[in-house]
Amino acid sequence: VVRRLKDALRLEDPVASLDDDTIAFALRNIKAPETENLLRLARRLQGICDEPFSENSSRFYCTVSLGVAAELHVPDGTAASLVQGAERAVEFASSSSPGSVRVFSEGLISEREDERQRTKALSNALETGEIFAWFQPQMSSDGNRIIGFEALARWDRPGHGLILPGSFLPDIQTAGLSQRLADVVLKQALTALNAWDAAGFAVPSVSVNFSGEELRNPRLADYVMWELDRFDIRPERLVIEVLESVIAERHEDAITRTLKSLSQAGCRIDLDDFGTEFTSIINIRRFNVSRIKIDRCLVARLDNDADQRRMVSALLSFSAKLGIQALAEGVETEREREMLRKLGCPHIQGYVVAKPMPLGETLLWLDDIPNTADAQHK
Repeated sequence: VVRRLKDALRLEDPVASLDDDTIAFALRNIKAPETENLLRLARRLQGICDEPFSENSSRFYCTVSLGVAAELHVPDGTAASLVQGAERAVEFASSSSPGSVRVFSEGLISEREDERQRTKALSNALETGEIFAWFQPQMSSDGNRIIGFEALARWDRPGHGLILPGSFLPDIQTAGLSQRLADVVLKQALTALNAWDAAGFAVPSVSVNFSGEELRNPRLADYVMWELDRFDIRPERLVIEVLESVIAERHEDAITRTLKSLSQAGCRIDLDDFGTEFTSIINIRRFNVSRIKIDRCLVARLDNDADQRRMVSALLSFSAKLGIQALAEGVETEREREMLRKLGCPHIQGYVVAKPMPLGETLLWLDDIPNTADAQHK
């Protein structure tokens, strides 16, 4: 990376390493408009690093975040202030999203402090149990058989009430707490399976969502198998949910290895939000997908929209030809459920079945569902 950057800069522009993954370069005599030209250069440097790096038979892709500070951005314009400003900007860029560019300003300091406070609140919430799993049932489309539950994170924040994941998951990812959240939800999901078994309910499986960041962890498969053994749960009862957008990325070899390891160990792989991205048949096979989850955007108004019905019918035929299961998510009305049943969709999930609920409420809910106490799964 350093060699590429040096080749792109002028000889008189010094390059230095600040730590293991932070490179600084000082640029002289930038023409006006200074900020605009610095941003243009930042994008060009990112483009230079987009080309993959090769080592033996492996290819590596590099994401570069940049922080920019110019004399006009810092109070006194000294070298020390410029370096500190650039460091603050790149710290903010790195935590915002991969490949971000941020320009230093005085307001960035207060923004960074707000982010630190959010990170502290989320970290405390994970440690104190404020963030925990709720469970939404998955059923056969005829309503006669429970298929499983999906574990979904909720934050019961004092003074704010119950917070849905869409409001705090981006901050979880920015704060680097995704793995900690996955640990919490996985343990609670396996605890739920044991609780359903102990109560005599035949719940075949529980689904847990893993992000791309978590799946890139080379030790994730070993950790999951260790937890399954610790809870005395067979691997096939754990479903790993992965967003379609995650496996649509063509170069994620680490994710491929993790999902293959989990699948070979017996865990099942669900492809979530199916129909919102482009996923090739090769990817579905490469990641050993066992079920597709048809996204709510394709389920909505299914009973009134012939085009929607044709698309869903095609997806169901697609899954059947590949020998994998299908589940429609976000099913909210009886008419949607009935249309899915007629189209041959075997499994559904959504408010028409039940809303997500705490573990204790699932026991009461299961008690009212026929055929859940007929067999033990252990």
